[in-house]
Amino acid sequence: MQSQKVKLTKTTVKAAPPDAKLWDTEIKGFGLFTGKTTKTFYHQQDAKGKTVRTTRSGAPASSAASAPQTMS
Repeated sequence: MQSQKVKLTKTTVKAAPPDAKLWDTEIKGFGLFTGKTTKTFYHQQDAKGKTVRTTRSGAPASSAASAPQTMS
């Protein structure tokens, strides 16, 4: 699975290739993981020495801007 840092916008989410990890350049810990047929937004942070990951599955391209607000 390839991993790269990009600005997550509606266009980059829509054009994301299968089996990719895209991390946002503006919001630390915010990313998009793509499977063969699904796209899932993640927010990852360290809490008390452990990594905590919150997910939002079934991400349509239009939710790229609103996903960080709905995950907090």
